[in-house]
Amino acid sequence: MLAAGMLLAACKKEYSNNPPPVPAETRFESRLGEDGYISFEYNTDGTVKKAAVASEASPDDTIRYSISYAADKRISKIVNNAAVQFVPVYTNGELSRVVIKTAGNDELAYTDYEYLNGFLKSATVFFLSGNQVIPFFKNNFLYDASGNISRSQLLGADPSAPGGLAPEGSTSYLYDNKTNPLYAAREFLRMILIMPSPNNTTKEEAADKNNQPEKMKEYNYIYNNKNLPQSAVLTETIPGKPIQTKNISYHYQ
Repeated sequence: MLAAGMLLAACKKEYSNNPPPVPAETRFESRLGEDGYISFEYNTDGTVKKAAVASEASPDDTIRYSISYAADKRISKIVNNAAVQFVPVYTNGELSRVVIKTAGNDELAYTDYEYLNGFLKSATVFFLSGNQVIPFFKNNFLYDASGNISRSQLLGADPSAPGGLAPEGSTSYLYDNKTNPLYAAREFLRMILIMPSPNNTTKEEAADKNNQPEKMKEYNYIYNNKNLPQSAVLTETIPGKPIQTKNISYHYQ
């Protein structure tokens, strides 16, 4: 149930060189492709009311989220279709933790967020088992000059050292200079560990824990008249396998 509610991807606090937000009249509606799916529904004030997400790893398993807000329009709770609750904790106005609970309010896990110089430095997920707190995985982030994540490093539970984490791999990223329409919903997305950068990814290079290439993704975008992605062709290269191409389409309200 917890795994169904958590998907991993890069985010940050406000940055002075961010591209402008997507105008309300062109709100993101959905991104549909062979590498996954995401769609939003909105409240009248423009906040995200509902979302649906399917990952490339589980394209047939769509997770649906309902989002509630406090009076200050900060998210107060997210509930998915498995009745898992995501309850944010803010410290000095910044997201510092998301507590993950069952429908009966039993705590399953939590995610801690660390910042450095205004940027998200890491996100660490801990499982709760009785009186034990067990680190499950951690993602560390580095940034480029435009505030986009340039590299993420994943650490996972180390079976040889209970309670420890060991490197599992890393991913490097390149970007265009156009607005990423998902970035406007970054507060919601980072709570479910999807972390969009301000610009659109043009290249991802994933390597294993020994720094050997695992997968490369290259995105070739077509933009609409507002310089937002309209469609993309994803070229995916995995060592020893045929190159694949996948089509992606974007839709706006």
